[in-house]
Amino acid sequence: MTDADLAAEAQADGDDILFTSSDGSTKLDHEIELYTTATGRLTAWVRIPTLDYDNDTVIYMYYGNSGATNQQNPTGVWDSNYKGVWHMDEATGANRVDEISSFAMVEETGIDIDRISGKIGYAASAGTTNTNKRMEYLSSNLGINTNYTDSWWMKVNTEIGTGVYRTVDRRDITTLIGSITRYEYNSGTRRLVFWRAKLGGTIDEIAYNITLGTTDWYHLAVTYDGTTLRGYVNGVEVGNTTASGGGVTSAVEGMTAFARMGPTPIDYAPIAIDQIESSNTYRSPDWIATQYNSQSATSTFYTIGSEETDTTGGGSGATPTVKVDGGIKIKGGVKFK
Repeated sequence: MTDADLAAEAQADGDDILFTSSDGSTKLDHEIELYTTATGRLTAWVRIPTLDYDNDTVIYMYYGNSGATNQQNPTGVWDSNYKGVWHMDEATGANRVDEISSFAMVEETGIDIDRISGKIGYAASAGTTNTNKRMEYLSSNLGINTNYTDSWWMKVNTEIGTGVYRTVDRRDITTLIGSITRYEYNSGTRRLVFWRAKLGGTIDEIAYNITLGTTDWYHLAVTYDGTTLRGYVNGVEVGNTTASGGGVTSAVEGMTAFARMGPTPIDYAPIAIDQIESSNTYRSPDWIATQYNSQSATSTFYTIGSEETDTTGGGSGATPTVKVDGGIKIKGGVKFK
């Protein structure tokens, strides 16, 4: 959102911004990804207990207290099933930090991943040529055995040529066992391929024919519930397959973005990536659809009520500096559809 009231009345760093449930007192965990005080542009992640599927869910946003300390609790936003969350908004040449563990997705030596305007705030881009641009995050924290969900936003910077381009993987770096998603072009057809590569060399595969436009962002997701592998594009399931024999062991230890094309150690995908989220649990089709809607169609996903003044509220979990008389503004009725 971009809001003139925030620009006029919130702290320059957004420390006084906080969110509550509809009772006006139960503080909700939130994380600010981006705040621009000159314009009141705000990108924030807020964890709510329940999102009603057929009625508005109302939350409140408080701001306007010059003495408030930082009200964020980023680690509380992401439930315990999350194993990695990357906003991908760091500066060009910087490693991208995982919000869960504070460890970074590290760039390949000698290259710079660019920061560009993304789907949500900023994104990381490998540019438009197949130069050696890759980022890796090596951690056993990403190990998967049974259920998992991975999602991310992707934009193709330039139309790909013939070949197989890995996009975002969660796999063992050496054995390639794990979750692999490719964008490939062969014999006049472009398609996305979702893989679950297993011990013994067997692979579960979903192939979906699609040409990704070079100006559009696409939300991609892959889920596995212990039986069925599912692939999603823009919140809609595009294919599924029942898993065959063989398992993915907990030895899976890494995630890569902008990964190698095909079996060779060169030629990387000319794509941009934003908001990678990895969970060791199965997220339902409704979850994936809501994730897509909340991140893409914000103008229809929520409405914002008029500004009000509250002299007592601010959340039971807020610091005492927030719960003062006077000067606290409340955004009435942020209604999530």
